[in-house]
Amino acid sequence: MFLQINTKFFENFRSYLLTAKGGSNKQKLISQNTASTYFSFFKAALKQAFIDGYFTTDILAKIKSIYLLGTEKTGLSEEAKNNCHLLIQLPGKLSLNVSVAGSLVIYDRLMKTTF
Repeated sequence: MFLQINTKFFENFRSYLLTAKGGSNKQKLISQNTASTYFSFFKAALKQAFIDGYFTTDILAKIKSIYLLGTEKTGLSEEAKNNCHLLIQLPGKLSLNVSVAGSLVIYDRLMKTTF
């Protein structure tokens, strides 16, 4: 079973989450933040499986991520947004300094990749 989990499976699961329907009537897509949370749990499980010896190679080490941070005034361009697999927006009405927002995102991702 674990042999089927590879980088292609990883990318397909990410794509699935971005099109998964949820809610009581299963008509709406799950939110970007929900998809991100589920994907973070999936990555943490893969990391733990590697640590516990279920995988001989660390699949996550083969997967690259890029975080784009928009400006405080205008955010990301539409072109940049259209090329992203996943978009995350910090809650709230206040604009955070881009370095503070980036620090929060990176800290959140680091905390979700370990148990």
